[in-house]
Amino acid sequence: MKSVLLLSVLSAAAVSAQPKLTLKVHTGKGQTGYDVNSTMIAGEKDMLVIDPQFTLSEAHKLAAEILESKKNLALIYVTHPHPDHLFGLAVLHQAFPMAKIVALPATVNAAKTGWPARQKFWFPTYGNNIPGPDPVLPEELTEPYLTFEGERFPVTGPLQGADGPGNSFVSIPSLKAVVTGDIVFDHVYFGVPKDAARENWEKTIDQIAALHPAIVVPGHQGPGATDDMSAVTFMKRYIEDWDKNAAASHSAAEMKAKVLAQYPNLGMEYTLNDRVAAYFPPAAKGN
Repeated sequence: MKSVLLLSVLSAAAVSAQPKLTLKVHTGKGQTGYDVNSTMIAGEKDMLVIDPQFTLSEAHKLAAEILESKKNLALIYVTHPHPDHLFGLAVLHQAFPMAKIVALPATVNAAKTGWPARQKFWFPTYGNNIPGPDPVLPEELTEPYLTFEGERFPVTGPLQGADGPGNSFVSIPSLKAVVTGDIVFDHVYFGVPKDAARENWEKTIDQIAALHPAIVVPGHQGPGATDDMSAVTFMKRYIEDWDKNAAASHSAAEMKAKVLAQYPNLGMEYTLNDRVAAYFPPAAKGN
């Protein structure tokens, strides 16, 4: 009788030890999806999505995953106002009109002012696969955390990311996870900012590393990404090699060749020309 009782207690303890939340990442593939990550946090009944994809086609794929989960999409958080992390709101808002959409105040303001111009910029490339010029805007997050199924997820930002300021990251303590926006990239080509932006970005990376997360979801990821701290290790090695390649090159073409030889077959190669060109501005014309 005692052994049966003990087994029942151990079984109950094992069930209670199982995490209440689960995490799943949807990665938009290739240039259409921009290799951008959307993170789905599922609870007992509801779901939280962090970053809603770029193109309409990828956002529809994300919406299908949400529907197939049979969870109620209750909350959407946008880490920063770049269109590859924002434009998919047009699909998710239409598919799940009751879901609350939130972002930091700076992100909301930047989305409001920047959406029309960025839509105009990207339309020649993507046509009707991006939304129209009228923005779908989040509400301003008034407290530095998200509340989801009784848990609080701290939001840290705005901070410097790899592609500019105004980024943020979300911690999910019960999962020992951090969703990083465009602060962490893994197995994709990315540019390395200069001067104060570089210094501030590296401080932001150190903030994430100091949390000792078991799960690290980068803003973009390519083949071989593992969604853990090895992403930070990859980035630091890539940054060190980027600096060496920049110092040893005499042109953008030479540096690009060095980067591709050292890091073959990463994602987002279509962005590399612009990243490298920033280190080799065109020579000023003579008078």
